[in-house]
Amino acid sequence: MKIIEIKTQAQFEKLPGNFKSYTLIKILGKDIIINRAWGNASVEAWDNASVIASDNASVEARDNASVEALGNASVRARDNASVEALDNASVEARDNASVEALGNASVRAWGNASVKAWDNASVRAWGNASVEAWDNASVKAFMNTIIRIFSDGVKILEARQQVVIVYQECEGKPGVYDDTVIINKTQKAKLNIRNFIGIYDVKERKNKLVLYKFVQENFTDFYTGKITYKVGQIIKCPDWDADENLECGGGLHLSPSIKDCEKFKTSETGHALKCEVDIKDIIVHPNPLYPYKVRCRKVKVIEEIKG
Repeated sequence: MKIIEIKTQAQFEKLPGNFKSYTLIKILGKDIIINRAWGNASVEAWDNASVIASDNASVEARDNASVEALGNASVRARDNASVEALDNASVEARDNASVEALGNASVRAWGNASVKAWDNASVRAWGNASVEAWDNASVKAFMNTIIRIFSDGVKILEARQQVVIVYQECEGKPGVYDDTVIINKTQKAKLNIRNFIGIYDVKERKNKLVLYKFVQENFTDFYTGKITYKVGQIIKCPDWDADENLECGGGLHLSPSIKDCEKFKTSETGHALKCEVDIKDIIVHPNPLYPYKVRCRKVKVIEEIKG
């Protein structure tokens, strides 16, 4: 067998239209576009190669290679390879390979492969594979597969032999199951103060948290411009509202890090403040649009963070 190594697009373009003897084409370079297939040759992406496969091309991805498959391209993924499949592309994934399937793409997954399917994508999974399904995706699952469903339009056509199906706040469309299938229906977890502390690794000491606030050049808040924050002082909210379902207004808004609180500033200039807040003076919205923000009744400004 002849082996040809390709590291650039130019090298790929120089490949002949056919080969006299069976040939392995190894893609080792970045951003190589594979837009043709050979009857007497196979294409494999290795190492950290990145490939776009289109038309009727066929690629096997290994190691940490990544492939984007379009048109009617077909891909086999193994090891830690990752594949994004669109249009009518087909993918076979094994080992620790990961696949994202959209459009009318079809995927077969086994080993420890993981698949995320959207649109009208179809997936067959078995042998410790895991699948996340949205939109109108359809799934057949066998042998220890885990399926997480995020849309009422998802169809589980068949499930057998120790399959676990988790409905994430939706009903989906059930198909043919055997008596070993386990079905769980979950409700969305609600954020609370303990989760907030754990997620953002907030410093806690004697029922007090360290949080941060970004203010204007004159040390007033960006939203109203009426509340002034001074180092060493305790600042109280003038319109405090303890309703946990209120996310905006009705409190002093602080974040678990300087990076998070900067998301709410409306000017490139200003001051970052480190504050201390009693846990009892903090309200966490259970289903927030901005989970990196809490409302506080009062805060103590500890110091300004320079630089």
